[in-house]
Amino acid sequence: MRSLEDLRRQRARTFDTIAAVVLTVGIVGLLLEVLVGRYGLNWTYIASAWPTYLRGAWVTFYVTTVSYIVGMGIGFIIGWARAARVSVRKPGAQGAAVFGVKYTLRRMGDGYVAAIRGTPLFVQIVFVSSVLVIRFSSLDPNQLALIAGLVALTANTGGYQSEIFRAGIQTVHTGQVEAARAIGFSRWKAMRHVILPQALRLVIPPLTNEYIGLLKASSLLLVIG
Repeated sequence: MRSLEDLRRQRARTFDTIAAVVLTVGIVGLLLEVLVGRYGLNWTYIASAWPTYLRGAWVTFYVTTVSYIVGMGIGFIIGWARAARVSVRKPGAQGAAVFGVKYTLRRMGDGYVAAIRGTPLFVQIVFVSSVLVIRFSSLDPNQLALIAGLVALTANTGGYQSEIFRAGIQTVHTGQVEAARAIGFSRWKAMRHVILPQALRLVIPPLTNEYIGLLKASSLLLVIG
């Protein structure tokens, strides 16, 4: 005989199944009402405005892809700089100067990432658009809106991608980097042949998620035209 716990589990599964069916039927009914119901979509208007939809889809894809690619370069450089260890490797004034430059660049990267991740994308878009309108008021408004959107999305995704690259680079054990340096690899060769092959395998999934999120966030550009 089945125990009382088994009966409870069976009842719970039955209830979940019924709830899922009811929810699915409700969603399908709502979609049918929206698409073909009495107060549904105006398919005649949609057919006549189809070129406008295609043009809007192309602009969305263009702005997202260009911003993502440029932001990837920014993110990789900043992520690499923030993941690198800052230490004095050469004695004397030259070593101190190199250390100061590296430390300053790293702190600038930290500030950039903190500013991007600590403010809403909506605020960044409005800020960039306002600055461009003030500085380049003679340009066409549509062109200004496109440039402002590209700059804002690029700066935003660059900050987030830098964290992705930093995390991916830091997952590679320092012993592997030290071994590469010990056999004569330069910093770039160690990055190219040792760090990147391992880091890229880890950063591809979050980078894909970042592109999808950026594509959806591009709808905020509506506020600037």
